[in-house]
Amino acid sequence: MNEVGIPLRFTEIMSHPPGGEAYEFIELQQLGALPLNVSGFSLRGVEFLFPATTVLPPGAIVVLASAANPAAFEARYPATIVLGTFGGSLDNGGERLAVVDRDGRIVTAVHFDDEGAWPVEADGAGYSLEVVDPRGDPSAPANWRASDQTLGSPGRAPMPPPPPAVLLNEVMADNRSVVRQGDAFPDWVELHNPGVVPSASRTGASPTTGTPGSMSCPRRRPCRPAVTSSCGALATPLREGCTRDLPWDGRARPCGCLMPPPTGPMPCRSACKSRT
Repeated sequence: MNEVGIPLRFTEIMSHPPGGEAYEFIELQQLGALPLNVSGFSLRGVEFLFPATTVLPPGAIVVLASAANPAAFEARYPATIVLGTFGGSLDNGGERLAVVDRDGRIVTAVHFDDEGAWPVEADGAGYSLEVVDPRGDPSAPANWRASDQTLGSPGRAPMPPPPPAVLLNEVMADNRSVVRQGDAFPDWVELHNPGVVPSASRTGASPTTGTPGSMSCPRRRPCRPAVTSSCGALATPLREGCTRDLPWDGRARPCGCLMPPPTGPMPCRSACKSRT
């Protein structure tokens, strides 16, 4: 079933808390700009029915706690306001949770897990799962992280994550005529540092695998060490390969340089464009 356009999202899940299921909780947030009437909405995966006349103001954060031992939950989280308690328990190994409206249509759903790319710290180590972007894909492991503090933070908005040091800003996966390198049109990627200081990349890191030492020039000569170029508020760590007929000059390139991937030719005559 497709989700309806109601701005209610899962923002924190404590599925495997220390001490057992009495300390499980689910947190949701109302992301809309107007009050939201959720009377008669319910949860799937656990048993909960929103009481009649439940209206959530914009930005409201709702905490639902396990019904196993409300007194124990209150003792651990004395400052947390709990809207209600749910029956059943959350699966330590992960499961699908969903909110459905009065007509049984899915409002929002998440299928979390304790394997793969999901944060291992949330699997019995005392941390909860916190969403990174409530408006992002709720079932993408990359959109969840372990809570900043042990036992989670039910009822409190999580701290925003620090911005990444380097962004994969642009990808040309099928360069047929845009950027020319000699007689070829190699594919390329563009890296961007959104910060205000240079960001040095890991020596030998590959933009496709991230494995130290794996970046190589398939033709003629090995790659040179990483070079950092800075352009005011932008700084792009670059890694250049060389060809025998055009030696690498060792100079930093302008920000926004287009860098061919390690699987293709990597000439020193890079196609660069300035973003200053």
